[in-house]
Amino acid sequence: MLRLQATTNITLIEIKQRLQKIENIIKRNGLDPVINDGLITQFLPLDTLERIKEFEELLKNSEEAVVQFKEYLRKTGGNNPKDNIQVNIRVMKKILTIKCAMLCSMKGIRNNFRIGDLRIIKNSRKELISRHVNLTEAEFDSIVAEWLRFAK
Repeated sequence: MLRLQATTNITLIEIKQRLQKIENIIKRNGLDPVINDGLITQFLPLDTLERIKEFEELLKNSEEAVVQFKEYLRKTGGNNPKDNIQVNIRVMKKILTIKCAMLCSMKGIRNNFRIGDLRIIKNSRKELISRHVNLTEAEFDSIVAEWLRFAK
């Protein structure tokens, strides 16, 4: 009987610790200051290849633009790990228009514009993988590649 009670107490302590972590995350997310994203919103969603190149240069030269872009991605909902595919698609729709996506591919196959190595994709990948523990880089790349392929 004492062993059972000891096991139950340990389980309750673990549950309490998890709950405290969740509460801290919720508080932290709720108290985030409003971030000015004026630097990047003038570009997004990207509608031409020239805009992609301009935005890539902005991310390359401005740390503030990178911070704003990560915050922009973080605002896209979907905390459920089962939502990985839908979250990636929502993020891609916020970054690229369908018209522009039709001209792109991850690896530049069939004379499409290669976006797999761009900071836009790298930052998106890093942000989404950090938010969704079950999402791997390979899954992210596969989802984005499929979305680009079927944009047509």
